Amino acid sequence: GIGGPFGPSQEHIVAFMTDTLDLTDAQQAQAKQILEKEKPGFQTLMQQMAAGHKQMRTLEESMTFDEASVRAQATKQAQTMTELIVAKARVKSELFAILTTDQKAKATKLMNRHEDRMMRHMHGGAGGGPGAGPGASPDDGPGI
Repeated sequence: GIGGPFGPSQEHIVAFMTDTLDLTDAQQAQAKQILEKEKPGFQTLMQQMAAGHKQMRTLEESMTFDEASVRAQATKQAQTMTELIVAKARVKSELFAILTTDQKAKATKLMNRHEDRMMRHMHGGAGGGPGAGPGASPDDGPGI
């Protein structure tokens, strides 16, 4: 597997970046440090998302629909998702900051290609999973 319930492992992310962007030893050490620093926060947020999802299922499966409770839970989930998005953006920014100009250009190209594939997949087009069409590439790597 590529990781656990919290997404790609730190080792997988650093290995992917090293392979695709040719990180130096110093950059690898910096990337590991950034990911290690942020890991506890990500784990907490992912646990909160899982607990919130479970709570929402309980509300959905209740004999009577309680809109106020569903709205309160949805608001809580949205706040957790906001924190998760901010944390992910912070990590990407910190990782981007350790790259050279050439590495940044290559990383941007890979991220754009990944986003294009995701959009095509969400809108019912080709691309996406294993064995996807010509747009798919093993270099697209984990969604960090």
